[in-house]
Formats: sequence, C-alpha cells, structure tokens
Amino acid sequence: MLAEFDIQCLAPCAILSQAMADLIAQFLSKNFEPVHNDLPHDEFGLVCCADQSMMWTLSFDGSSTSTGGGAGVVLTPEQGKVQNLSFKLTFGCSNNTAKYEALVLGLLAAREDKIKRLRVQGDSNLVVKQLDGSYAIKEPALAAYKTIIQKLSSNADKLCITYAPRTANRHPDALATLGSKAEITGESVDI
Repeated sequence: MLAEFDIQCLAPCAILSQAMADLIAQFLSKNFEPVHNDLPHDEFGLVCCADQSMMWTLSFDGSSTSTGGGAGVVLTPEQGKVQNLSFKLTFGCSNNTAKYEALVLGLLAAREDKIKRLRVQGDSNLVVKQLDGSYAIKEPALAAYKTIIQKLSSNADKLCITYAPRTANRHPDALATLGSKAEITGESVDI
C-alpha cells in the first residue's frame, strides 16, 4: 500500500556538537530547579589542593555571537578529576577577543587552584603566535590581553603555550559555544 508513495529510507544523521550545545542552552534558559542529591555523611567535605609537581593541561576556546560571547576552559591534571568551565561573556566581542578572554579566565582558575606547572593549548594559531612573539599584535585591545596573560603567567613555575588542532580542542569549543548561547536570567558574577 505504501509503495505508491515512493517512500525512501534514510540513515539517521549524526548529532552535531552545535545541536547538542543549542539543546543544553535551551534547557538552561527555562526556569528550572537544580537536582538536590544530598550525600550521606554530609560531614565530609571536598578540598581541592593542586599537587605542585603535577603538570596540568589548560585547553581554551572562545566563541563570539551577536549577543555576546562564550569562553570554554578545560583544566586536566596528569591524574585526577578534570575541571570544565564555561563562561558567558556579556559584552560584544570579536572571536579573537573571546579566545583571549577564555585564556585569561583559564589562567585565573589555575592561579586560584594554585597550579604552578601548566601546558596551555588552544586552537587559534593567531593567538598562540601572537603570545609567543611570532606575529605582531595590531589591535590595541589584544595587546592589553597579552600584558595580562604575561602577568598571570609570571606566577607559574613552568608554562608553555602550544597550538592544538580543532579536532583536539572540541571539549573547550563545546563549553564556549554553550556559554555564548546560554541565557542567564538570575544573578550573575562579574570577574
């Protein structure tokens, strides 16, 4: 009976990370109540203290939209728990500015956790080359970011900034996209 309609079967398409980020951002913009999973024996607390000799990897990425931007940071220790940070940038910014903001926020998070040995990687060849001095910075606003990053880097015992291909930087990219798409209606924190 259905043969007269010329129906064709197609394989389902893969879900793109952008679609996932849009879906999560849509749920975040609605009024919701967080799930409260009270742990038994709540007298125990969690204390985060970074091992001074451990090398950490800081992956960063930024995303710019017409309504603001987002910054994504992933702090990964050699062993232990990964920290995922997503930020909403509530000011108009270029894509390069969002990437610099992500790096600054990542370095601030590393400093707060007393991380002294850091391998930084980002998928913006321009930002990496500007920071290592291979490329000149033509925009005055980006020069100010370089100064801030140099000041934050002075606290580290070891810090190296390298380029990472986009395929190796998907996690911070998704966090940055999430931050740029999320609509925050409650209290916000200025950093």
